[in-house]
Amino acid sequence: MKQAVQAIARRVDGIYISNDNTVVSALNSVSEVAMAYKIPVMSADPSSAKTIPVLAAWGFDYYKMGRRTGGLVVDVLKGKAPSSIPTVFMTDPSDMDLLINLDVAKTLGLTFPDDVIEKANTQIKDGKLIER
Repeated sequence: MKQAVQAIARRVDGIYISNDNTVVSALNSVSEVAMAYKIPVMSADPSSAKTIPVLAAWGFDYYKMGRRTGGLVVDVLKGKAPSSIPTVFMTDPSDMDLLINLDVAKTLGLTFPDDVIEKANTQIKDGKLIER
């Protein structure tokens, strides 16, 4: 992954990382190269973005997904047939998390509009993780 990012670094304005396990597992390397080239990285995995310096991350909350899955397990343990349980999608806005890293933005010479800062339920500022 590191070599792939180095190969494209001079030809891109930004990098978006989806929820691909291979890429997310290498997110630290991607971020390292991107920061060296002053390229903003956006991710669909807010969990990993809490510890890896990306500009922003927007995606579903794994904790909330686990709780919802636990509810389905309870239904099955109480005798509900799995085939009768509909598919559950994490589509409610409250299922999503927006993380913005103000420290990375500052390093890259970027700013977030005030309304985006207000909507972010997680921020990294002055090296501190702030969760609302």
